[in-house]
Amino acid sequence: IILMNGTEFEAVWFSHQFTRHTVDNDLRRALALMRRQEQQQQKLIGALKDALQIVNRDFTETERSLTSQWLDWGFQPDAIALAYDVTVTNTRKFSSKYMNRVLENWHKAGLHTPKEIREKDRPVQTPVNSGKTGTSGPIDPKLLDEIEKAMNGWKKE
Repeated sequence: IILMNGTEFEAVWFSHQFTRHTVDNDLRRALALMRRQEQQQQKLIGALKDALQIVNRDFTETERSLTSQWLDWGFQPDAIALAYDVTVTNTRKFSSKYMNRVLENWHKAGLHTPKEIREKDRPVQTPVNSGKTGTSGPIDPKLLDEIEKAMNGWKKE
């Protein structure tokens, strides 16, 4: 993945100028192919920033490393956006570590497209004792019986 900073921009500009002024057609074709690949990578970077809801800033080193890994695993921005949604839904915030684990599990399971993920991935369960208030998992049937008995006792009084 190429993230253009000032130096990379100058390299692209030089490549473009060099191509315009060279007479070697094989070299021109090779440089044109390289520029096309760089354009595709820039489009991909834009889609990844949209998927991760990154606005008005560049990737951090960690984000750059992780997104490169996810692309190497075969994920496209739409699947990465789905992993972002799963992460925020389950943790109530963005966590690159959690999201990386989600994508790693999908990769190990051979799930790389949103369609495959929706069809074959089981929903992530919230831990029963997560430290949060309210119900966060199945209630023990024995506990339900005890509560019901206690409530029946109150009704009789």
